[in-house]
Amino acid sequence: MINKFVPVITIDGPSASGKSTICKIVSKILGWNILSSGLIYRSFAFFLKKNKIEKYIYQDYNLLIRYLNIFIYKDVFFYFLKDNNIFNQIYTSEIDNIASKLSVYYFVRKLLLPYHYFFRKLPGLVADGRDMGTMVFPNANIKIFIDSNINIRVKRRMLQLQKNNIYVSFNSLKYLIKDRDDRDCNRFYAPLYCSNDMFIIDSTLLSIEQVIDNVMQYVYKKLH
Repeated sequence: MINKFVPVITIDGPSASGKSTICKIVSKILGWNILSSGLIYRSFAFFLKKNKIEKYIYQDYNLLIRYLNIFIYKDVFFYFLKDNNIFNQIYTSEIDNIASKLSVYYFVRKLLLPYHYFFRKLPGLVADGRDMGTMVFPNANIKIFIDSNINIRVKRRMLQLQKNNIYVSFNSLKYLIKDRDDRDCNRFYAPLYCSNDMFIIDSTLLSIEQVIDNVMQYVYKKLH
């Protein structure tokens, strides 16, 4: 059941726009709960990979549903969530690509949706993703959209991957991110887009401190 009385701040945006980092900092400042929706889809993608499921399982609907049900009914996501080691394994280009392809399917998003609502608890929730303010929490108190130039986003993701000792070329990563953007924006169900009630921040030329400053000024203004 959704607790509609618990306040929610949603932070949406394309891949590597910085929304996850911003979400973590904002939740820490406010002392609110945090939700990174990508973690849910990445965990499912990792679950398939760990069980050595055929790489193109998402083309076999019946088989995909079968493993999705196992993932849900055995609470595999929460099992992964308790394993700190998983975080170094799910933030890879391969898992990102699989998760992106899985997320275009309506039945996958529908069955994983309740996992998002689990995080909506007092004193409040800060959630980042691609459809947090448009589909998952359409009545959120505050909606923010973070965007950035694709070349900047590629550089940011390269630095993120390098921290986990993963090295990829700029051009290959740019291709993957652009491909991800196209899938996210053009999928039939819950596409990525900026709604009219969102506060837009272009972080291309801003430092993370400047972005946080803009976000918090807006948040405090709306909350008060």
